[in-house]
Amino acid sequence: METARNYGTAGSKRRRQRRKPEQETPIWRRSLSLSRGFLVCALLLGGAGIASPIASWLITTVALVVLAVELPKLDWQGLDSRSRMAAWLIVSCMILCLLQVVPLPGGLWSALPGHQLAAQVAEAAGGSGWHAWSLSPDRTLAALSALAPPSAALLIAARSNAQERRWILRAILIIALLSAALAIVQLALGPNSAPMLFSSAHRGLGVGLFVNRNHFALFLLIAILIAAVPGIPGSARPAQDAKAIEWAARLAALALLALGVLSTLSRSGIFLLPVALAAAVLISQRRRLSPAVVAGGAVAAVVLVLVLRVAPPVHAVLSRYATATEDLRFRYWTNTLLAARDALPLGTGFGTFTLVYPTYEPLSEVRPDVVNHAHNDVLELLLEGGVAAIALLVAWLAFVVYAAWRSRAEAGGRRDRMVPIVAALAVILTLAASLTDYPTRMHTIAVTLALLIGMLLPTPAQREAGSARRILFAGPLALLGLGVLSTQWGLQLAAIGAGGAARIVAPWSSPVQAAAANLAVLRGDRDQALKVAQRTLALAPLDPVGVRTEGLELIARGQAEQGAALLSLGAPLGWRDILTQLWLAEQATAAGQDAFALQRMDAVIRQEKFGDQLLPLMPKLLRTQAGRNALAEQLSLNPGWRVAFFNQVARQPGWTMAELVDLIRHLRRAGTPMTTAESGLIRTVLAANDRFGDMRTVWHAAGQTALIGDGDFEAEKGVLPPWAPPYAWHTPALTGVRTEVAAAVTPGHGQALAVGSDGLAQGAAVQQVIALVSGTYDLTFTVSADDVMLVQQFGALLQCRRGEQTSGLPNVPVALTWSSGADGWQTARGSFTVSAECPGQALILTLPQTNGRPFSAWIDGVSIRSAPRPHA
Repeated sequence: METARNYGTAGSKRRRQRRKPEQETPIWRRSLSLSRGFLVCALLLGGAGIASPIASWLITTVALVVLAVELPKLDWQGLDSRSRMAAWLIVSCMILCLLQVVPLPGGLWSALPGHQLAAQVAEAAGGSGWHAWSLSPDRTLAALSALAPPSAALLIAARSNAQERRWILRAILIIALLSAALAIVQLALGPNSAPMLFSSAHRGLGVGLFVNRNHFALFLLIAILIAAVPGIPGSARPAQDAKAIEWAARLAALALLALGVLSTLSRSGIFLLPVALAAAVLISQRRRLSPAVVAGGAVAAVVLVLVLRVAPPVHAVLSRYATATEDLRFRYWTNTLLAARDALPLGTGFGTFTLVYPTYEPLSEVRPDVVNHAHNDVLELLLEGGVAAIALLVAWLAFVVYAAWRSRAEAGGRRDRMVPIVAALAVILTLAASLTDYPTRMHTIAVTLALLIGMLLPTPAQREAGSARRILFAGPLALLGLGVLSTQWGLQLAAIGAGGAARIVAPWSSPVQAAAANLAVLRGDRDQALKVAQRTLALAPLDPVGVRTEGLELIARGQAEQGAALLSLGAPLGWRDILTQLWLAEQATAAGQDAFALQRMDAVIRQEKFGDQLLPLMPKLLRTQAGRNALAEQLSLNPGWRVAFFNQVARQPGWTMAELVDLIRHLRRAGTPMTTAESGLIRTVLAANDRFGDMRTVWHAAGQTALIGDGDFEAEKGVLPPWAPPYAWHTPALTGVRTEVAAAVTPGHGQALAVGSDGLAQGAAVQQVIALVSGTYDLTFTVSADDVMLVQQFGALLQCRRGEQTSGLPNVPVALTWSSGADGWQTARGSFTVSAECPGQALILTLPQTNGRPFSAWIDGVSIRSAPRPHA
């Protein structure tokens, strides 16, 4: 037994002595499952952002665990210069976040740029004591936790050896390929059947495992660069087959990834796609490209463009480029730049964009969707972090350039020389995408970038982590993780109505406290509502829920002056809080401030709330000059409720025609005249009440000079309805007859009315209710058909109307004469006289009689003009 034990011991010693240094267990593989699990989790679930708070919390939590395990093992004194620079940059970001949550004396805090409105709210709420630099320190700490996933990814990549870095690059590429394949399926199946991992506003387009198509397109562009790295695509095969297999795998991967980018229909992604593909070709080449190869590639690119031009997705993308100037991003940038200018040089605090932006958002830009980001990360960084944040961004960019240069200079193999180029290009692509969006706020993008940057660093030395070092790192990370967990838990509790538990779980979170305040109001717990609202404003003075809840509760307690003063500050806080806007509108209406009240109503309706209740209150403003001025000012902004407003005017009596015409003329002078769609119901009601003169007045006051509406059939397109308001065409329901406004077959005629009949129907081909004053008029219209004799069988007459009645009233026939035109169209002309006994009329163009012979024809250019008076 003794001999056996000695033999076994000696054998073990010999085996340990024979083990090569490069075969020793790598540092990373000691926590292999944790690190790889974190990377896979971040790459698969990190494209959701705020759409999946549970996924975000999971990624952040696992990242904090990775940092707690790996950071104590670093030999900080043995770090090289690049690793020290990266560490200091990360620490600088953390320090900036922490500085923003340090409490400051009230006088100093209120004097900070961009803090004046918050100081007014704090004073009105009775909380003008010490406050943090950040306008919402809890949101700033949440932003600090967002540094955990990229920091963990950078550490993992930095501590990995060549084999492990290859595994990381392949993992990114494989997940990108799977996502690209899924995106193509999503586009093919459409919005109703597409398989989606997360709920997305871009459903039916290619989003892969993401929520936003622009972010997904960027991820695929980075994967295109990775696919070009030697040795990443392909498999382990004999030397004679390796090159061919790698090239085949690379081409297949590039093709699938490029199709994935196209499936997103993302303008920025497709704009950057040629850049990424060209870079991939250059990276994958061992030698300098010859002129013949470059020329061949250019020809292939031109052919590809010509082929893709006929593809429907490409047409959809080109149409989106045509409307790029109308993109709301430009307005977001202007508003954010104004806010950032006012907050320079310090900024408002990380995570405060959603509190600050509404205070700069114009009413004309309010929509149901809330603006969560500036869609320009550089501007948002300037707003929240000030000059210091921009300086850190520049420092990071300079570090990437320096580290890529050093890493490439020290690299041995070709793959190692290409990775720094890929990392630098990935940063450039991300920076370009960040000028129109916010991609780095997605964990997948942030982690991928951090992994590539980590590969620019040499593997640092290790040391055994003592318990003191573990506690030093694990303690703060555990507190940060606890804060993230409690905030998410609190929000979930508030979502299910457990407001009391929510505020206890996350007393430091202003969103949780605001949600709890709302729940307390709904339950009627006024004491609790006031208490929680005060807590909310102590954390975030610009929180509109806190302002509204505390203000209303103070008024209910008899402190009307203080409550009203606080609620009045809800106006400069923006247009978004519905209940605040309703209170402000009520108070302004009572004080006779029509313009202010109308603005608040407008803000509520633009968010698609309480439109049925607020719109009926507006027509009474027509009765006063101040009210009409306020209406004209608000309607000139072209809100989405203009048609609904004029429909309410049509339904509600009490206004005079002079008052309505005054409003219509105001709109014309403002450059936003009443449209035919907006006046349609008013014209209909006036005609039904036999007020044809007033109907005509409305028609002309809105800027319509013609005596007939849309005589050239250019305003609408499609099948004519069986009924339409006055001054609009319609076709009575006749069996065997079809009328449709479409592009005329003859060039130069634009749209015209296509008439098809089975030859059996008799009656009106098309008609329109009008209101001509008594007098003589000339009627003109043109017709085109293959049968010339058929054309001249079309007729015309005027049917007199009183209200909706036509019986017992005379019809006015129109005798027509015909003349031929050079383009094959024939022109009909005729005169008629309208008497005072015919206040309203229906112009009717009648069908020809063909005794059952089907026909088709085109009608265009219908016009009525006053006949010139004969000379004495």
